Amino acid sequence: MRSRAADQPTEFDEVTQLVRSICGALPETNEVEAWVGLRWEVRKKNFVQVVDIQNGRPPVFAREAGSDGPLCVLTLRCPIDEVESYRNHDHPYFVPSWFANLIGVRIDNRTDWDELGEMILDSYRVCAPKRLAQKFDPAGGGQSTRI
Repeated sequence: MRSRAADQPTEFDEVTQLVRSICGALPETNEVEAWVGLRWEVRKKNFVQVVDIQNGRPPVFAREAGSDGPLCVLTLRCPIDEVESYRNHDHPYFVPSWFANLIGVRIDNRTDWDELGEMILDSYRVCAPKRLAQKFDPAGGGQSTRI
């Protein structure tokens, strides 16, 4: 997808639009430019970040994702007790080293966007204040986890 003409959207643009549509349905979220890529926050807590890896840059993401690119990745929060299960998975998951509750997903043509939408919602729940997270918690009487 990266060999398009300059006026065509890149994979990063397409992924960003999909993530934006998911996060836009969640209360009190903000999209902000990160030191690299874009991220979404709830109450100043980052719950998803989209990063474009090109030619080994940004190096920390390239190293953690195991690719010099071209590759688009997402990082998300998850409950600490679930991180190890992602570490034991192969493609598309990886576990960055900078936060204990952070996982990464390599985006490609096999990406399951329904599953990724669920993961984004779970990440939101990890970071959001309880009263907001409960709105999207079926066990607590909130909405379904499907966005």
